[in-house]
Amino acid sequence: MTTSRPSTRLFAIGAVLLIPLNLFLRPPDSRDPGYMVGYLLGGVGVLLVAAWIVYGIGRWLRRRQTPPRFAAVAFWTFLVFAGVNLMTVDQASRATSLTDAERHGLELGADSIRHASLGFSIPNPGTDFTESPQLQARMDSGLVSHRDIAGWVLSRTDGRANVVLQVIKMPLLDERRFRGFIRGMRSSTDELKGSSVLSDTVLWEPPNGEYRLTVLNPPGIFIQTRCLARSRPDGHFVVCVQTASADSSALAAV
Repeated sequence: MTTSRPSTRLFAIGAVLLIPLNLFLRPPDSRDPGYMVGYLLGGVGVLLVAAWIVYGIGRWLRRRQTPPRFAAVAFWTFLVFAGVNLMTVDQASRATSLTDAERHGLELGADSIRHASLGFSIPNPGTDFTESPQLQARMDSGLVSHRDIAGWVLSRTDGRANVVLQVIKMPLLDERRFRGFIRGMRSSTDELKGSSVLSDTVLWEPPNGEYRLTVLNPPGIFIQTRCLARSRPDGHFVVCVQTASADSSALAAV
């Protein structure tokens, strides 16, 4: 009896450590405190129920022998869950990673800007808009750790207006996930000191969504954003176009 206690204790410690690992290998879709509490309690409950089911099966299989220790059963059950979650996370990461060809596939035409493989296009804002190596380098450096996002920047030659395009590839896309994405965009807008939100609308018509945001940012710069959510056989995408100009209607066509 004495020799089995350390082993049981180690299994128990290992099982406890595997619980948060399993929960945060697949993080919740929302950071809302109430949602987080429900997610944590529900996740712990699912793990414990699974361990008790496996324990019950083990007791039945060994009904004529010494029953298994619950701590050991819980440890191995949680370890299997962690392995499955790791594989799921890896598959989701590969499914949402944009290739180098997709990151460099934007084409600037005389009247339009398009990306053939990702399937989107916008009107060309004019010949006075060109790629900005400096702004593009800044954007690329900010997206190094985000393999699911690609972005491009066009700047007017006088530097007083910009057009930004972004593509976000998602593992799944529904209304809840799209609205969660929008909440993230809104939070970044809230960080702009002195800015005023002039319009803010979200539309979801399964399986697609649309978001429009207009912000007046000191000193008198209108920042307008439109995002479209689309699901295709090869993946789920959100495409966003953002314009910045002192004239609220100068880039409306874009």
